[in-house]
Amino acid sequence: MASNTLKILLCCTSGLTTSYFAYLMQEALNQTHHCVDVDAINYLELDAIQNQYDCILLAPQIDYHY
Repeated sequence: MASNTLKILLCCTSGLTTSYFAYLMQEALNQTHHCVDVDAINYLELDAIQNQYDCILLAPQIDYHY
């Protein structure tokens, strides 16, 4: 992973649905040759790692935590 890689984090209740979505996003972005890394977690892990990401996308069911 390059130092200029954009890091995107998807966050939802369990991390399962967003894990699949993150996988699909990563596959599509890999084909464009952009330096983007997409990960997914459940909202309970967010506080511990949020500073490691450039962009965090919250699923609708947890946006009230924001």
